[in-house]
Amino acid sequence: MKRIRTRLILSLVGLGVIVVCAGCETTKVRAPEPVAAELGPVQPVITKPEVAPAPEPPPSPPSLKAKLPEGPYFIRTVKWHGESLSTIAAWYTGTTRNWRILAEVNPQLADPNRILVGYRIRIPGNMLRTREAMPQGFAESYIKVPKQSGAGVTRKNSEPVQ
Repeated sequence: MKRIRTRLILSLVGLGVIVVCAGCETTKVRAPEPVAAELGPVQPVITKPEVAPAPEPPPSPPSLKAKLPEGPYFIRTVKWHGESLSTIAAWYTGTTRNWRILAEVNPQLADPNRILVGYRIRIPGNMLRTREAMPQGFAESYIKVPKQSGAGVTRKNSEPVQ
């Protein structure tokens, strides 16, 4: 009996939902469509096709060539073994970071890591910190000496290891 009552209540609730939903459809009010005579003469409507604006290209990254200094150049003739663009930049411009700019203004260098004695290196005049010649000791201070493996290693009492 309880089961029948539960089914009856559920059926009535379901039927009520259906009636409410059906009533919603019939209660929508539609506006009357205008009669053509009330509007006057019909004129064609010309619309321009909407074209989405072309997206702007992303800004190009600043290139190194755009930042290259122009003007007179100081010419450094490589004199010492071990000179590199880094050492030349460090001595003449004050920082090793300028080696890339030196590489850009010296396109004749096939490999900026291999500079031989006698090469002529252009240095932008507005980057110069000094015009004094680079001493040999400064160039040699940048040469990396390979570490020796095991030779000359001593114990705490300063005796050589055998």
